[in-house]
Amino acid sequence: MKNEHLIEDLMYPDPDFIKIISKYGINIEFGEEVKKEIEVLQDFKIPEIEFDKRKDLRTLFTITMDSINAKDFDDAYSLKYENNLWTLWVHIADVSYFVKKDSHLDKIAQKRGNSYYLGPNVVHMLPPILSENLCSLKENEDRLAVTCEMQLDENGSIIRYDIYRSIINVKARIPYEIGNQILNETKDERDEKYSFLLLSQKLQKILFDNRINDGSLNFDFPDYIYFFKDDYIIPFDIIRYERGICERIIEEFMLCANKVIATAGSKLSSFIYRIHDKPDEVSSRQKDLEISNKLTHKKINEILKTFKNTDKQFAVETMILKSLKRANYDNKNIGHFGLNFEKYTHFTSPIRRYSDLVTHRLVLGEKYDTKELKQISILTSITEQIANSAEEEYSKIKNAHFLKRYLKSLFKVSVVGVIPKGVFCRIEKYGCEGLLSFKELKEKGYTYNKKLNIFENVRTKKVIKIGTNLELFLIRSDPKNGFIDFGFNNDTNKKMKTDKGKRKNGKKNQKKRRHSSRYDTSY
Repeated sequence: MKNEHLIEDLMYPDPDFIKIISKYGINIEFGEEVKKEIEVLQDFKIPEIEFDKRKDLRTLFTITMDSINAKDFDDAYSLKYENNLWTLWVHIADVSYFVKKDSHLDKIAQKRGNSYYLGPNVVHMLPPILSENLCSLKENEDRLAVTCEMQLDENGSIIRYDIYRSIINVKARIPYEIGNQILNETKDERDEKYSFLLLSQKLQKILFDNRINDGSLNFDFPDYIYFFKDDYIIPFDIIRYERGICERIIEEFMLCANKVIATAGSKLSSFIYRIHDKPDEVSSRQKDLEISNKLTHKKINEILKTFKNTDKQFAVETMILKSLKRANYDNKNIGHFGLNFEKYTHFTSPIRRYSDLVTHRLVLGEKYDTKELKQISILTSITEQIANSAEEEYSKIKNAHFLKRYLKSLFKVSVVGVIPKGVFCRIEKYGCEGLLSFKELKEKGYTYNKKLNIFENVRTKKVIKIGTNLELFLIRSDPKNGFIDFGFNNDTNKKMKTDKGKRKNGKKNQKKRRHSSRYDTSY
């Protein structure tokens, strides 16, 4: 694949983006065959026959919520509470109407498996005419959708559900950031958006409490957003972004819909599930954390609750996630350990996940044999891991670019991982991680205790372990490889000399080196 010419095509060329998509074989071109297939969509209007065949939900007050910078809106919802009953409509873009099975467009979507989000750059699974237009549930536009209509009692238990093709019209696009502000600042229930979000918040709390009480794991990681000025190469700032109530509303409503769709799909002869196997017996080797042997839902949630809002929260949550297995796709159901759902699938993002597109086809009556679904499950699981790796590597490079201006600066860091070769430390403000090497630790009198997985100084009785807070100097920031190094002293020259003097070994070590807090919460 050749992507060199793309630098000239981009408004703000980013060599790091080009490097990552080339390394991971992420093709941004759709090819002539796909372009020919989508030519007929240039002047697309919903055919009259679709208004007759589908349920018309355009009079419902429907909103879509996503990040303020989002361009593709594949989910929306409507909500009512009457006579002690909740009715929740989750509307998802009807991508399967446009992307027919075995078409050229379908084949390239399957090959990509998902969209790839690399900072401000997105490599879409589907061409922009679909992902950003016809399949995007835009405000005040009639759109084809697949609706999962659910009726719930006042306690949040599902009484009945129905899945059907529909036509919707989104009455308001409310970005998360604006929605959270509305809930925090508006107190007039005559305000339609406020009253609707307030009602949504009430159902969200019921669903969330039910899910956690049933054993679903409650991780709560912050997001970090890059801000650029003149180009997309070096961020001028990294902002920590905490999820607000609107993000949590969408999370619970989409989880609810996915769970219902999995229940419906399990009645079919073949289906594709989102599965998460239970963990093996593990030990954290951290005496004070008391995490050992079998990890149960109750035990994990007790630990998460204990360390919530403490300086050890991120380290503990990361350590637990690393002990869990990866979620993936399969045509055989084994349940979802992380959510503690007996049946679960992905249905709510068919613009950016191929698995969801297949799920749509299945619940709408299209047939796949077992062999086809097994192959799709394997491919989509692989492409998801490729996306995770590409996005992680991109973030490491951008973090290193950003921190380079702070060489020799002193940072407050927390230890988020311990290995024999050193400890991984995190600057919580920016979400950037780096290594305090074994050599640095040894020079300060620390030795590695394999049994407890800690570094200890016999003379001073000091211990460095997961959750330890330190003040360290940034002594290396290498954007080329995405490496960040900390030291007890601000001697960057010594670090550079060491690297140059051991170039061959350095290259070998770089291939093996990985940040310890890599995690996957994409349930």
